Amino acid sequence: MSWIETAKLKLQSSLAPLPRELDELDWKLELSPNTKRLAEHVSAFANSRGGGLLVFGINNEGEAVGVDQGQCAQILDKLGSICAHGVEPPVSFEHEVIEFKNVYLLIFRLDEGRQKPIRIRGKNIEQSFIRSGGKTRKMNESELRQSI
Repeated sequence: MSWIETAKLKLQSSLAPLPRELDELDWKLELSPNTKRLAEHVSAFANSRGGGLLVFGINNEGEAVGVDQGQCAQILDKLGSICAHGVEPPVSFEHEVIEFKNVYLLIFRLDEGRQKPIRIRGKNIEQSFIRSGGKTRKMNESELRQSI
């Protein structure tokens, strides 16, 4: 099964029966102006087994509202820059625009980092993040030790 098909299944399971974000999938309505927080999400997914997905065009209630071509270009530019220059070591990614419930969504797939932990560029190892309970948070000491 392709990563896109897997992503669609994870998206479906996050939206029904009750909408909730997953450890491996985070919804975004649009691109956040908070570059630091986006870098934390990139770090968290890259530190997670199997990586993770950011799905743009889903609001906080789990409703698909979509993104347009201009938004996709802006999101890809900013996230691509964060993956290359905002975390260390850099993180590889893929993306795809899909049609979902008559709107377009951007799925941004972050690969699991090869050298862990992935941390915020220029910061110490304590600035490494992980997904837990559908949220992004700093790794604790035990998680840091296990990731090395």
